Amino acid sequence: MPEPKPPQPGERNQEGPLPFSVKNQKMKDAFSAVQSRVNNGPYDQLENFMTEITLRVEYLRKKYPDWQKRAVVHIISSSTMDPNSEVTEEDFLGEDSVEAFITSLQNKYGGNLSI
Repeated sequence: MPEPKPPQPGERNQEGPLPFSVKNQKMKDAFSAVQSRVNNGPYDQLENFMTEITLRVEYLRKKYPDWQKRAVVHIISSSTMDPNSEVTEEDFLGEDSVEAFITSLQNKYGGNLSI
């Protein structure tokens, strides 16, 4: 049986989720640490955390038409990226930064990992 060929330039490997950049993987790990800490805490804390995430994701979805292409939105929404679409690894700027949002969650709920 021949070995599978790696994707050619411009092609995407469609098996499994797309990998994140190193920076975005660090953001995902930091977010997961906060999420784990909240999941093991009081229910009202979990409810507040989930409300914050939902509001932030909805805000970004409404403000940025290309939100589905942004890896950072998928980090905090725990959704998967379409393996057939173009992916943008860059974070949003300024007050919309997902990295800054994750840092604010770390400060509020704990689970500190450096990004």
